[in-house]
Amino acid sequence: MPLQRFPDAVGSPAGEPPFWSATLSSPAGDLAVTALAGREQVSTSAVILAAAAVQLARQTDMQKAVLQVIVSNRFRPGLAGSVGPASQDGLCVVDTGAGDLPAVIQDAMRASLQAYLHAQYDPAELDELLADVGAARGGEVDLSVSFNDRRFDAQTPVAAGGDVTPAAIEALLPATTLRWERVEHYGARYFLHVNAVPGSMDLTLFADTTVLPAAAVEEHLRGIEALVVEAAGKIVVGTLSI
Repeated sequence: MPLQRFPDAVGSPAGEPPFWSATLSSPAGDLAVTALAGREQVSTSAVILAAAAVQLARQTDMQKAVLQVIVSNRFRPGLAGSVGPASQDGLCVVDTGAGDLPAVIQDAMRASLQAYLHAQYDPAELDELLADVGAARGGEVDLSVSFNDRRFDAQTPVAAGGDVTPAAIEALLPATTLRWERVEHYGARYFLHVNAVPGSMDLTLFADTTVLPAAAVEEHLRGIEALVVEAAGKIVVGTLSI
């Protein structure tokens, strides 16, 4: 994978904090994501991850989207009695070259499962590995792109079925909202959270505007919505229309 995730940084406007967060709330996106997950027999998390990867690859002009997914290690028997967060980052590389979102969804599902399987490691050894790779390749490995699905049932595959029409999805598009918040600092250049909001695809993106300006942040979130709505619009009663 390329060492860097973004083009060279461009400096934020004078007096402005470099970090912002934007939250897109989309009932249409939620219906579209559920329809696509049912069609592909995957989780809704895999669908959103795939759409985010495609949009990120488009905006950074790269074929592969490299993200870290947040993986809960609470299921480990030795952690049953612990108090505090129990999670680590899992490396997730999604190839978006297929272009077609359903194909990328399957790749994102496989990549995320590999990340969940291997997200238990010694952080100090990871730091040493990244330093060695950076030295060998003549640069610093940028892993400051993260995806975190906060929903408890996010990884549950969706069963096929249900009559979802393009008209039903499009009718909800006017209900989409976008709100902004200033952030003094954040630990990643790009951090996309999927929030637990019933009936809505609710996405919060924390971004370093020196590499992803505010206009690009909005483009990213609305691009995710457009991708899932467009792909779901090809589904008619569980089958792809031609």
